[in-house]
Amino acid sequence: MVKKPETKVYLFHEISSYLPLIEGEEFNALVEDIRQFGQIEPAVLLNGTLLDGRNRYRACKQIGIELKVREWKPSESTGMSPLQYVISENIMRRHLNTAQKAEIGMLLYDEVEKQVQEERDKKKSETMKEKFEKGALAGRKGEGRGIKILSSFAKKKELNIEDTTAYKVAKKVRVKTGTINRVKRIKGASKTIPRLKPFYSFLLDIILFCIYIII
Repeated sequence: MVKKPETKVYLFHEISSYLPLIEGEEFNALVEDIRQFGQIEPAVLLNGTLLDGRNRYRACKQIGIELKVREWKPSESTGMSPLQYVISENIMRRHLNTAQKAEIGMLLYDEVEKQVQEERDKKKSETMKEKFEKGALAGRKGEGRGIKILSSFAKKKELNIEDTTAYKVAKKVRVKTGTINRVKRIKGASKTIPRLKPFYSFLLDIILFCIYIII
């Protein structure tokens, strides 16, 4: 038996473990593809650990060839965190069902919610600036009109569905917004009442299973 050459060993970044490894026929197909055509897309490192490319790494090790790698740089994916980058790279090329995508969406939720809040604060600041400018201008022309314009800006605008966290998360993981909302509510309830967490976990599993068999 021919001994395979030693290849460099890489540790997996924590973020990379959020996505399941491919196994069976799918993994064997990847091995054969790399054996025949070589590794076309380099794996991505973050601080020396594998951020994206665990399956390519495993396939290269099985073949006995060195893994091609490159370092992840924030500038190459403007506005993306390492987590968002990994999910963005994998969500289309991996055969994930709706339930798996919804679970991955929950990993993104807090991060996306923070970005959404920052966008809302920025828009609010711009709106307030516009309000005072228009109010001041109208005030010079007539006090009553100025008050009317100020009060019109004070009315709370209805939130556009496309500006919600659930919508943005759903778009990133390619599922319906309602799916993200349902999973988020179940997970939120389990945190609110810790002693009922096993029940909510069981309920979530049922919902995700139903989503899986329906879709």
